Amino acid sequence: MALSETRVLKFPGVRSLRRPGPPEFDLRFAVEGPEDGHRVLVFPGGPGLASILPYHRLRKRFAAAGYRIAMIEHRGVGASRRCVEGSDLPLSALTVDAVIDDALAVLDELGWDEVLVYGTSYGGWLAQRLAIAAPQRVQGVVLDSTFSSADDHEERRRAVRALVTGDGPLTAEVDELVRSGRVSERQIVNVVAPVYEFGGVELARKMLQARLTGQQWAWNFVARLADNEIGKTQPYLLEYDLVGVIMHREVDSSQPDGQPFDPIELFAPMAEKFGPYPGEPQNLRPALAVLDCPVGVVHGARDMRSPRVVAERLAYSCPNVTLVVFTDTGHSLLDSRPRAAVEITDAVRQRELSSVAERTAELERRSRFSLRLVMPRLISSLLTVEGVLHRVRIRR
Repeated sequence: MALSETRVLKFPGVRSLRRPGPPEFDLRFAVEGPEDGHRVLVFPGGPGLASILPYHRLRKRFAAAGYRIAMIEHRGVGASRRCVEGSDLPLSALTVDAVIDDALAVLDELGWDEVLVYGTSYGGWLAQRLAIAAPQRVQGVVLDSTFSSADDHEERRRAVRALVTGDGPLTAEVDELVRSGRVSERQIVNVVAPVYEFGGVELARKMLQARLTGQQWAWNFVARLADNEIGKTQPYLLEYDLVGVIMHREVDSSQPDGQPFDPIELFAPMAEKFGPYPGEPQNLRPALAVLDCPVGVVHGARDMRSPRVVAERLAYSCPNVTLVVFTDTGHSLLDSRPRAAVEITDAVRQRELSSVAERTAELERRSRFSLRLVMPRLISSLLTVEGVLHRVRIRR
């Protein structure tokens, strides 16, 4: 059945809040969990990722743990996409300041004077902006796989190139594959980086070796996933076509540098759509010194989008912080290991983050059932099946 706004608005706990214009629009948000539960506001990544539909199971998980959780459908996305009269919100209405005002308006609507805030990726950047704008309303913050300044995005280039150039663990296979003419450098970045995030060096090497022998099933499967995440609008799930303006005008100034294996090149066509970058409105790192609440900075060791140095910079900027590193995880613990995300939130609330930092391996073992964790098994299975068929064809 096709998704529609009517169906999305029937999800548990969905509410509307009329936001002033111009233009006026209805901001949608979802609230679940016991009325007297611990209050938490969760920002997903993006800025094009929806909240209501993709995270309905996450909200139930938080609710079962005793939390009253709120998630806002980002203005310009999904059920918060259109003006009152029915047209899409104009790009002029899509700014970070407006998004933070939305969040504060939702807290006012709920009567929440104080709240825990969890943000992942771009949502972590929003969590920082909210905590800096209204520190008196924030009891604690979880910053998952995120960044604090436009200059952090340069580290993405370094991470990808360290994987596939110089003395990188995949350099030999990548060089041979590019020389063979089967794939371009852009395709290498589009496929190898996410496969590494999903399953590490060995899975990425297995993918490259299969492609060298002409096998394409698993490669094309990952390429389609990556293309969909970057450029395809999926209503009520992922809608970057409008809110991408926030990323390209306010968050990230990165431009292709003309050197090989540049992940920024993947986003160049969209950046052109939104016009020139006027400059970063605020480097958040110095401003984070105002926070006196507990802060958990969460990092997955295979994160190619916000590498380790970015997490360390962020942790260094916060006065009351614990850096929590998961060695068998990529980008966004919220998406790949939601059970662990709940436990980290609980640890921030109880000011016991050091205990979580000491048992990350245990939390990784216990969190095995998200879609992102299924992905390496699926890719490995595709490679195995295609490899068997390939050997059969050769014998014939």
